[in-house]
Amino acid sequence: MNHTLIFNISSDDIIRGFGCYRIAHHLRNHNWDVEVIDYTISWELEELKELVRSRVNSNTKFIGFGQVFTFWTPKLEAFTKWIKDTYPHLYLLAGMQGFPTYDANYIDYYIVGHAENAILKLLDYLFNNGLPLIKTEFPWTDKKVILANSTDSPHHAGYMTDLEVQYQDRDFIQEGEWLTMEFSRGCKFKCSFCDFPYLKAKGNYIAAKEDFVTQMKENYDRFGVKNYIVADSTFNETTEKIRTYAEGVQELNFDPFFAGFIRGDLLISRPQDKELLLQMGFLGHAYGIETLNRESGKTIGKGMDPEKVKQGFYDIYNYFNNNGRELYAATLSFIVGLPYETKETIASTIKWINALPPEIYVSIHPLIINRHSYGNTSEFTLNWEKYGYRERQVENGSAYQESIDRDPSRNAVNWENDYMTMDEALDIAKSVRLEDKPLMTDIWMLATNAMHGKEVEERLTTPVAIFDGPEGRVNTDAFIRKYIDNKLNWKP
Repeated sequence: MNHTLIFNISSDDIIRGFGCYRIAHHLRNHNWDVEVIDYTISWELEELKELVRSRVNSNTKFIGFGQVFTFWTPKLEAFTKWIKDTYPHLYLLAGMQGFPTYDANYIDYYIVGHAENAILKLLDYLFNNGLPLIKTEFPWTDKKVILANSTDSPHHAGYMTDLEVQYQDRDFIQEGEWLTMEFSRGCKFKCSFCDFPYLKAKGNYIAAKEDFVTQMKENYDRFGVKNYIVADSTFNETTEKIRTYAEGVQELNFDPFFAGFIRGDLLISRPQDKELLLQMGFLGHAYGIETLNRESGKTIGKGMDPEKVKQGFYDIYNYFNNNGRELYAATLSFIVGLPYETKETIASTIKWINALPPEIYVSIHPLIINRHSYGNTSEFTLNWEKYGYRERQVENGSAYQESIDRDPSRNAVNWENDYMTMDEALDIAKSVRLEDKPLMTDIWMLATNAMHGKEVEERLTTPVAIFDGPEGRVNTDAFIRKYIDNKLNWKP
C-alpha cells in the first residue's frame, strides 16, 4: 500500500486544519496509508525530522503540506530542504485555498482549492503514467500550480456530497476538543466581493443525514467530541438543509454545539428557521452584515433595508437568548469601502455597533480587491473599475504600506473611489476599538485550544483577550505538547 505523510500548517491556538483530514480520508478510500501531523509550526525542527525518519518507508511516495491561509516560515523552508536532501525521491506537494504567494523553494506541485479530484489525478500522473494535468502559467510566478478552486477547472471538487471524515487513533484527538464539520460544498449566492469557490450552486449538494449522524456518534463515542466549527460558506441556504440536520441531531444521545456562517438576512426573512437552528444546537452565528448602507448592500447582493436588518438582528438575539440554553454567540462582520459607502454612513454604522450588547463580537475590515484573477474570483477583482475604484500610488508610511510590511504576500489593489481611499478604510477599521466590551467572544475563537477542557458555557463568558493572553498561551502549549509527545512516541 502506498504511504504518505501530510503536515497540517495551521495556527496552534485554534482548531485543527480540516482540509488535510478530508484529503487523508479520500486517499485512504483509494488504498493509501495516510498519516496527518498537526500543528506543524509548533514543532521543533529536530522533532519534525525525528518523526519523518520514524515514518518514511519503502512505500512512501510523497509528503504533503496543507493549509487554509497561505503562509510559510523559515522553519518550514528548512524542513522541506532537509526532506529533499535526505529523501530526494519523494515529491513535496502543497494544498491550500489561496494562491501560493509565499516564497518556498522545495515544493514540487501546489493544488489550489478543494483537492480530492486533483490529488488523485496528480498521483496517477506521477506514479501510474497517468495523463498530465493542466497546470496554469502565471506571469508573476514559476510555481507548478494546479487550479481546483472553481467550476471552470477540470479538477474541481465542488458540490461533493461525500464529505465524511473518519479520524484515527493516531490522530490523538483529545477529549473535549473541537473539530470541523462540512455539510455542503458550494453556495447558492454570489456576493460581488466574495471569492469563495462554487458560487451560484444549484441542485442538491448537501451531505447525507446518515453520514452526518454516523460521524457525530463516532467522534463522541471514541473521542468525547461534541462541538464543531462548520466549514460551509453559508449554512442556512435553505430551510430544508437546516431541517435535515436538525432531525439528525435528534438521533444523538448528547447535545452538540455548532458555530459557523449564517446569512442574517435569510434568517430575518425566514423566522421559522430559528427554531430549527435551536433544535440542531447551531448557536454560534457569524453574520456577514457587511454594510448598513442600502445602496452599498444592493451593489454586493445584500439589499435588505438596513432598518429591517438592525431590528431583525435584535429579534434573533432576543429569541436565542430566551431559548438557547444561554449558549448563543454572535459575530457580526462589516466591510469598509464598499461602493457608495461614505465616511458619514460608516460613522453611523459604527455608532450602531457601539450600542450593541457587550457580548456581541464585531469584525470590521477594509475592502480587499485582489489584484490577480485565478479560479474563484470575485466580481470586484474582475471589474473593480466598473464599481468605481481607481488604483493609487503607494506612499511610504501609509496604512496600506504598513499592511504590506506586515504581510508581504498581500497582493491587493491600493484603491480609491469617490468616497474614500483604502488608507482611510484601513484607518477607520483600525479605529473601531472594542475594549469596552469585555465579554465579547469571537465565535471562531470558541474552538481555541487555549480553552481546552472548558465547556461551551465557560468559553462564551471568557473574553478574547484571555484567549490571547499568558493564561491562554500556557493552556495551548500544554495541549500541543501532549499532542507532539503522543505522535513522537507512536510507532507504526
